[in-house]
Amino acid sequence: MKKTDPTGDPNMKFRRIGGSTQLVIESAEDFRHAYELDPAHWTLTSIPAKNLLCPPEFLALLPQDASGRIHVKDVRQLLKWILSTVGDLSDFITAAPALRLAALNADDPDGLRAKETAELALKRIGADSASAITFEQINEFKTLVSSALQNGDGVIPPEPVKDAIAADCIRFAMAAVGSKKDVSGADGVGAAELDAFEAMLKAFLAWTDEGEARAAELFPYGKDATPALWAQCKAFTDDVDSYFDSCHALVYAGASEAGSRVPVNTFDPNDSSSVEDFFKKAPLAPADPACILHLNERVNPNRAAALTAFFAAFRASVPGPADAISESEWIALKAAVAPYGDWIGRKNTDKLDGLDLARLREVAASNAFADIRAIIAEDAVVSNHVTCCDIVRKVIICQTNLREFLNNFINMEALFSPDKRSFILAGKLVMNGYNFHMCMIVHDVAAHKKIAATSNVCVMYINATTGTAPATKSMTLAVAVTAGTMRRLFIGKSGVFYTPDGLIWDAVITDLIQQPVSLKEAILMPFYRIGDIIQKQAEKHFAAKTDALEADVTKNVDAKLAGGEKKEGGISMPMLIMGGGVGIAALGSSFAFMAKSLQGVSVWRILAVLLGIFIIICAPFVILSLLKLFRRSLTRFLEANGCALNREMRLTLALGRIFTYVPRLPKHQAFYAMNTASAGDDLDEGRSPFVNAIYKTLLILLVVELILWILIRFFNILGN
Repeated sequence: MKKTDPTGDPNMKFRRIGGSTQLVIESAEDFRHAYELDPAHWTLTSIPAKNLLCPPEFLALLPQDASGRIHVKDVRQLLKWILSTVGDLSDFITAAPALRLAALNADDPDGLRAKETAELALKRIGADSASAITFEQINEFKTLVSSALQNGDGVIPPEPVKDAIAADCIRFAMAAVGSKKDVSGADGVGAAELDAFEAMLKAFLAWTDEGEARAAELFPYGKDATPALWAQCKAFTDDVDSYFDSCHALVYAGASEAGSRVPVNTFDPNDSSSVEDFFKKAPLAPADPACILHLNERVNPNRAAALTAFFAAFRASVPGPADAISESEWIALKAAVAPYGDWIGRKNTDKLDGLDLARLREVAASNAFADIRAIIAEDAVVSNHVTCCDIVRKVIICQTNLREFLNNFINMEALFSPDKRSFILAGKLVMNGYNFHMCMIVHDVAAHKKIAATSNVCVMYINATTGTAPATKSMTLAVAVTAGTMRRLFIGKSGVFYTPDGLIWDAVITDLIQQPVSLKEAILMPFYRIGDIIQKQAEKHFAAKTDALEADVTKNVDAKLAGGEKKEGGISMPMLIMGGGVGIAALGSSFAFMAKSLQGVSVWRILAVLLGIFIIICAPFVILSLLKLFRRSLTRFLEANGCALNREMRLTLALGRIFTYVPRLPKHQAFYAMNTASAGDDLDEGRSPFVNAIYKTLLILLVVELILWILIRFFNILGN
């Protein structure tokens, strides 16, 4: 496999950033270099999209995988599209807000479409210049087009259509086959709905015309009575046919009297469910050899009401006895309504019932369908412009954000430049008199802390809140303490956090990863820890002694107040004074003994002994602290928040002063002159780390020597 040499192209520009060599983007040609650069030389290979604080409209242009991460291939895909769509990328370097039409590549399909759409947009909105278009102008054009009749969505609402018949055609179609939402929010129809309605209307009108042409045949009992009789006849066909079949069977069996054959009693009269099941299976009525269906008390009670209605409707059209119908009348009725039943069965839809039939005929006879299709065809042309609006918007968004994004992805120039916007830093924390810039949003503190603990970086976990209920917002931050001191940082300490959007958040420390953050702190760390241990033990010892003394005094006072006898172990005032004198005398003797013992010992020997004690006891702690300080990994800190990095970036003392610092005081003559010396004492500004180390070591030795000299002189005086 061919390997890419990052320095193979002499025009590629590389710079040491954060301790590693990274490609920088300073000219239009550098965008092509970025695309051609092997991903192994990119600083970032992937990052969770939720951790990027770039503009949301730009973030939406970058594809994400199922886990919500943005990878090198996604950025390169966007770069490839930009390189083919835009011919001149010089405005991408300056992040110009307006896209020059001449910069688009007319030989590329997307470039040509974007250029034509931009020209049309500038013309339609009446822009002063026709050579460049802004984000606001292309949005104005898209809004203008989207709110019109032809807005590119293929849906035509009835209201803007000027022809009344065509507008009614759309309304009828919406009622019959349904509607769609137009971009403007209005209901309308598209080509599919129009085609379905046209086919439905043609079939419906053909069926209606047939009904009118065959009215005498189809409606033998009139247009009102025939449909009702057909419906009732259809409902009773099986039961009545079965009844007359039973009558014929009865005649065949030789019965001579009506009702001489009664259905066999197969039910239990005392069981209601048995009776109900019997009538469900029983015939319409007992068979009659005369083949006449009588409406009397022997009719199946489950069908009596419906049969009564049928008899009433039938006798309203056919004269005869109200409570009987013969087989011949029944056969004649079925034959009479059969054509209507055949015709009504071929009806294609009920959705046009109730609509104005005359207007439907007008619609069918007019050019409404052709006119609406022409409007839809014109809309398709506009649709191309609406789609191209998004291409223009995409180019403008990339022009104003792409270089800045690449300076956060391919290289991390923005991370190490406080004057530039970093897409991975959340803002600035002000606390303890320092500005902290290495602040990142954290979604899982436990997972972040597990990795961040291996970075040797001192980390504060901050809970930041802003706003008032119920609109309160909160977030969790990981803040790297990279310079100064951590001695005054503790859980519960408050500060203020500023986000790039201008919001001010209340910040409180909720957790800490304690690590040395400066040379002074690394050297003094053992003394801090020993001092803390001594302080804790002393407090514990004196607390116990105080409690014992308090208990003893309380016991004696209680005894005196009670008038009791002096108890053994009590302390009287003379005894207390005598004991104090003895103690002072013993202390003086101790000092005299120490003075005589040290009288013949030189200061340098004492210093050598103390230095030996320091080397044996404290040096390992100092060395460990210094190792941690000089092995701080900015890469591990970033990886703890989900960033996948190719480069190992060590957090040096110099870099630490970029992310954590005390801001300089205002240069106001007299005031500044008095305070210059203390403006950056904690950070030792203006001196190199090596000089700082020598300075602090000599200062510590000088102080120790001075203390020892004073003690020796004091002991000599006591000895004499």
